[in-house]
Order: sequence, then structure tokens, then C-alpha cells
Amino acid sequence: MGQFQCKLQVSPFTKLFSFIVYTLLALITLLAPSGPKDFIPFYLIIIIFLVFECVLSQKKIRSYQGKIIFMADNRLHWLEQNWLLIKKPWALSRYGLLLFLKQEDTNAQKNLWLLYDNMSEPEWRQLHQFVFLFDARSSCLSI
Repeated sequence: MGQFQCKLQVSPFTKLFSFIVYTLLALITLLAPSGPKDFIPFYLIIIIFLVFECVLSQKKIRSYQGKIIFMADNRLHWLEQNWLLIKKPWALSRYGLLLFLKQEDTNAQKNLWLLYDNMSEPEWRQLHQFVFLFDARSSCLSI
């Protein structure tokens, strides 16, 4: 049985931030001083690439929703796979966490950003408590 579990939702803040970054990059590209007319196809390719990357980014953000179960031995179950916390999670004030994960089967590594709007407020507080316990467990292991 899991020590802590929650349902990850799509983060509106993450989607908005990603969209703003790609929009700013596209605007910078469009407003860049234009050189000879030979560079117009180059700028169009950059704009098409940015639009494509923006769509892929939004799709990737949507794929990170679902149930996540944290277990007692620094493991978690997410996206129908078992993962291992390989480093101390980074807490970005009280609004975000970065988890460093390694898949148990294939040893593939992934960084998972969790923001305060990925879950309900009580679940967010419990997650912070769990991360604090991870800090305590990892410091006890290093002694």
C-alpha cells in the first residue's frame, strides 16, 4: 500500500507559461531585424518549428495527469510504471517541486515538475510533508 497518493491534474499555470514562452520566441523571431529577402524562408521555418514545438509541449503537459502513488522506500508508481527517487527533490519555494526519477525496469531517467495547481491543496501539503520525510530518510542513510 502506498504511503501517499494523489491524482495529478493538468496544471493551467504550466500550460500558460509554456504557451507564453513559445509566443515570445515567435515574436522575437518575427520582430528581429530582417536581412536580405533570402532570409524569409529561414524565418518561416523557425516560426513553423516553434508552433510545432508549442503543440508538442502542450500535449506532453496533458500526458502527465493521472494517479501517482508514493511508497515508503523512495519509490513511486506513476503512468503505469514503477519509478525510484534518485535524488533529493528540489523545492521551489511553496509553489513547485522537481522530482528526479529513474524507471525501475529500463533505468530511464525523467524529471517531473509538480506545481501547486497539479493537485488539491490538502494533497499539496501532504506531498510537501512526504518530501520533508524523504529529506530525513536520506540524511539518516548518509550518517
